[in-house]
Amino acid sequence: MAHIKKEKISVNALQVGMYVCELDRPWTSTSFPLQGFYIRSFSSIEQLQEVCQHVFIDIQLTLEWERKRHLETVSGKLDKPKFKSEFSVLDRKRLKRTVYENQTELLDELSTAEAALSNLKQTYKAFCTTLNQPNEIQAKRFKDAAFAVIDSVIRNPGAMLWLCAVNQSTNRLLNHSMRCMVFAAALGRRIGLIESELKTAAFGALLMDIGKVLYPKELIDGSRPLTDAEFEHLKGHVEKSMKIASLKRLLTNTELKVIAHHHEKYDGSGFPAGLSGNMIHLHARIATIVDHYTGIVTPRASVEPISPAEAQNRIYKLKGKEVQSELIEEFIQSIGLYPAASLVELQSGEVATVLTANPKHKLSPIIIILLNENKQWLKKYELVDLSKNKDKIDSQGRRIKKALEIGAFGITTDVLKSINLARFVKAAKIPKTEKKRFWQRG
Repeated sequence: MAHIKKEKISVNALQVGMYVCELDRPWTSTSFPLQGFYIRSFSSIEQLQEVCQHVFIDIQLTLEWERKRHLETVSGKLDKPKFKSEFSVLDRKRLKRTVYENQTELLDELSTAEAALSNLKQTYKAFCTTLNQPNEIQAKRFKDAAFAVIDSVIRNPGAMLWLCAVNQSTNRLLNHSMRCMVFAAALGRRIGLIESELKTAAFGALLMDIGKVLYPKELIDGSRPLTDAEFEHLKGHVEKSMKIASLKRLLTNTELKVIAHHHEKYDGSGFPAGLSGNMIHLHARIATIVDHYTGIVTPRASVEPISPAEAQNRIYKLKGKEVQSELIEEFIQSIGLYPAASLVELQSGEVATVLTANPKHKLSPIIIILLNENKQWLKKYELVDLSKNKDKIDSQGRRIKKALEIGAFGITTDVLKSINLARFVKAAKIPKTEKKRFWQRG
């Protein structure tokens, strides 16, 4: 009998696609019918977290699952837009689904994406200085700037997801709004919204909190916890946002619904109207998810930061309650199981940041290795696609062991922002025979 190569792993580090071969307790003391199974959904992870502290995964079977996923994707069986039964009939009839492919390489898209994001930040700030003036020219300039960012997400979402994660300004509302828009665009792309609908959902997400600009800075800058009274007071931002958007004549009726409904919850417990289920516009359901997630990964200053993996776990627990189950699944797929700019420790002991998810290899993102196995800074960071050289991955030890919280080992957002990605762009364009000399030149 072949030797099983297994690895002990915390249940908090489990990912879809892993093969669980052993528990930290007898199988007979659990409700699992099979002694060994693939994790095929986040609900399986939840069940394991309820009964176990750690489990053992079969490394070979986990890697085989990844290979099988890749072959099925190539043959067109997977990674198509999914509209399960709980999407309303109205949703399915109204939406013409589009299959999006990356039109550019991530490293090539970065410079265009960075320019678009910088321009939007400037136009957003200018827009906020004239909220009480119906300046249609300025409003159009603002919308065009937003659409340029969304266009980048359509071409290749990886570039903008990275930039939004690392290019944090001191304006918390601006950061939140930008990330919500980009997340909404990525989710819309994932579920196959046609381009016009995708832009509607994303632009609505950008402006859903614009009314908060009218509140005192201390209420929105995240510097301290809010009192119950302040939290109730801030609920009025929905109405204020609607008034601003209407005055500017900036939004379509659907985009206005995103603003009006983005705090409604799938179970009817939200505000201001207490809508539930498919009474909430699909684009507003998207906005609810990205608003929740962005708030978790960029918490107020008084809240300890958590890893993106833990943030995904928290938002997943809201499925079927505050947010729609199917959309949660699709959202997590759209940003990756290991999102851009998250930190991971490899089995080798090295520490890396995730540059972008691999759509065809969910457990094997493209990473930038920052620390060696002794947790010492590398002189030259290394760009590694974990999906390549699968047969050698075990000997190299370059498999993800666990996710880390931002700030681990001194790796802050400022450190990630300082990474010279342009160097990787240049390296990607030179012949393989010249790469060694290129990196030696410093």
